[in-house]
Amino acid sequence: MIARSRSERAFNVLNVTFLCLVSVTMLYPFLNVLAQSFSGNMAIVRGEVFLWPARFTLYGYEEIIRQNLVLRALLNSVIITVVGTALSMLLSSSCGFALSRTDLLGRKPLFLIYLLTMLFNGGLIPTFLVVRGLGLLNSLSALILPQAFIAFYMILMKNYFESISREVQEAAVIDGCNDLQIFYRVALPLNTPMLATIGLYYAVAKWNMFAPAVFYLTDPRLYPIQLVLREVVFAAQFLEVSHSEMSASEIADLAETAGAETLSMAVVIVATLPILALYPFLQRYFIAGIMLGSVKG
Repeated sequence: MIARSRSERAFNVLNVTFLCLVSVTMLYPFLNVLAQSFSGNMAIVRGEVFLWPARFTLYGYEEIIRQNLVLRALLNSVIITVVGTALSMLLSSSCGFALSRTDLLGRKPLFLIYLLTMLFNGGLIPTFLVVRGLGLLNSLSALILPQAFIAFYMILMKNYFESISREVQEAAVIDGCNDLQIFYRVALPLNTPMLATIGLYYAVAKWNMFAPAVFYLTDPRLYPIQLVLREVVFAAQFLEVSHSEMSASEIADLAETAGAETLSMAVVIVATLPILALYPFLQRYFIAGIMLGSVKG
């Protein structure tokens, strides 16, 4: 066992303490929202919920199951995330591999064009006109195709592909591989950390997609979960109880167990869990992928 000096032990204690505080700071909001999703509406309004539910109720989750719009929105978000991430990964990886080849004709001008897209864009109105002109309004394609390619992630992949030994690619050519075979038999298997990292970035962005859905969709059946979350909160805020048909005690009981706050917190949890469950499977690739992709090897 390696003996550590007093200063090293003190540093370790301070480091662990600091990281624990940071972890608690990041974990507390999620646990608080989780507790509120099982709490009565009035308990949330009164600020009685901390890390444990108050006035326990399943109202929020029962409403999610009862409202088909929420379940359909979850399916829409899954489709957008899976199809959009797959398409984005295909475009980013293939483009990055092509630009990593020094024998590509017009390599530098093409790279400059992609780089310019990180600095300038057409703006909201021209983009909307393009989407409308292509007939993509009120379709899930409007949330997949315009956001299918991000130059920054392509550059990270390009740098990673450039770090692959040239001798490995030349050996594949000697074995009879063409450029396409080198891409999916040699480059992609060696690029697993970067693929997992960029794939997670794309998946999170597409799962949390909100603004494009507001601009391009008017059919509630096509709404993703983030847009339905807003609609559910707005709708719950305007729910009114008929005082003439309910007694004062019944109204008080309903106010304790149901309401906008409980429902919105439940939808937040349902919208967060899929990506939260995906992250642990990709976490081991996360740091390695970014570090290797950010610096040319």
